[in-house]
Amino acid sequence: SSRRRHTSCADVTAVQPCALPILRARRRRVERILELATHLPRADQLLLEQAYRHGVSMAQLAQAAGVSRHKLRRRIRRILRLISDPLYRFVSAHPDLLPAKSATVAGLIVIQRQSLRATALRTGLSLHAVREHMRSVRAIARL
Repeated sequence: SSRRRHTSCADVTAVQPCALPILRARRRRVERILELATHLPRADQLLLEQAYRHGVSMAQLAQAAGVSRHKLRRRIRRILRLISDPLYRFVSAHPDLLPAKSATVAGLIVIQRQSLRATALRTGLSLHAVREHMRSVRAIARL
């Protein structure tokens, strides 16, 4: 079959010596992804751990979640795109550089992926104030 199977980093037992650098690089990449994902909602963290650390196939994950493989793949791509975003990396790594209310707003919008309106309702701020907090977060992050 031409389909690629996800294998976990622990799956590899007998490996050709020339493949070791590739496997080490893949392991580092997986660990970096999972490290960046620690700020995400727990469901997203678990999904990435199952797919990348434990090598659970997309078919098995999709079946367990009750969604199609296509939908699950899109969700994983969306999560990977999020953790690659410089704003996500800044907000997750440097919340102490932000004023408290801006850090709360940025956490809800950037990390938890809440809408501006949902964030306004949750924090008791106006929509305008939420936008202003995000504007200041972007300015501090220089994005």
